[in-house]
Amino acid sequence: MKRLKFINIIVLSFILFSCSNLPNSGSNQESSLTSNNSISTSSSSSSIKPQIKFIAAGCGFVHTALIDENGFLWSSGNNFNGQLGNGEDSWLQSEFTLSPTISNVKSTTCGEFYTFAIKNDSTLWATGINNYGQLGTNEFPQTNSFFMVTTNVKKVACGENHTAILKNDGTLWVTGYNYYGQLGLGHNKHTNKFVKVLSDIKDIACGNNRTFAIKNDGTLWGTGDNNYNEMSIGNNIFMTNKFVKITTISNVKAVASGDRHTLVLKEDNTLWAIGYNYYGQLGTGDRNDRNQFVLVLSNVREVYCGYNDTYVIKNDGTLWATGINLYGELGIGNYNIIKQFTQVLTEVKTFACNKDHSIAILENGKALGTGKLAGGQLGFYGPESVNNFIELKVE
Repeated sequence: MKRLKFINIIVLSFILFSCSNLPNSGSNQESSLTSNNSISTSSSSSSIKPQIKFIAAGCGFVHTALIDENGFLWSSGNNFNGQLGNGEDSWLQSEFTLSPTISNVKSTTCGEFYTFAIKNDSTLWATGINNYGQLGTNEFPQTNSFFMVTTNVKKVACGENHTAILKNDGTLWVTGYNYYGQLGLGHNKHTNKFVKVLSDIKDIACGNNRTFAIKNDGTLWGTGDNNYNEMSIGNNIFMTNKFVKITTISNVKAVASGDRHTLVLKEDNTLWAIGYNYYGQLGTGDRNDRNQFVLVLSNVREVYCGYNDTYVIKNDGTLWATGINLYGELGIGNYNIIKQFTQVLTEVKTFACNKDHSIAILENGKALGTGKLAGGQLGFYGPESVNNFIELKVE
């Protein structure tokens, strides 16, 4: 009897010791305000170790998608329309979790309330709202799980509620909202399936309500909203529903467009701006609109546009930002409007932004975020916003 009691004591002690060393199954990430109103984050044993390295990101209106080096997609934020692709009907998710409905992903792009992902086999997958056919199907108004849309896709670009894809054969296909003629179909009717519109294309981009295509000869073509001549097709042409060759610029390498402004990167790595500039989003040092392209920067590698803000990665890997900063989306440590490009980060690999938040992927694989927090788009709850880049954590 004494021997049995002694054994029971040993077993009970082992169980208690084991339980005390189990990792917490919930998220124990803590956020606290520092003296300068920034947020410091500390993660407990719930953070994955070693560090997950990220290769790409996408920003929706109030959600974020991250792609890690193993091809998995992590998402956080508003999920009212199923845009997180987690197979759940939850309205909101305030932490980054792994999507169980997709894998082998190499890139992601987000519209307002929807998400696209391109897999390593060049198949295109989608989830979220589909009220205008922006997912390229007429089968349902929205979905909370990724489904395959089409094949042989090289790149996908999203406006607010329209989508353009560049296929491996250089053809451009479009679907979704078309009130401003942003699909370039020659009419203003919405469509719920991808329609081929151009060929011989090397790159594409979407503004909120316009679409751009760069041909292999370096010419730039555009369609859609032109209220502030942001497509440089004429001050009195407020929209077009057919792709028009933009003759005021050539040797185009890349293009980005926001709500009503456009930035063009030329082959010589110079950056040119046009359109609405009330918030300083053109980076010209003032708030005057431009109805013709003006040179604003050199030595630029990549360019990105939010609604009323602009970001560039220079050839040396530094990130620069300008424009509206209402929620700290520029990540400069304050909430002031910036009228010229200001350096924010170093060693940046790629970037993503939307209306009120921004995501930077560093060369070391870390994901950083700044801007609005209210929807959980940065992976945790806190005050209304944060104005400097902080590392994003996944559970």
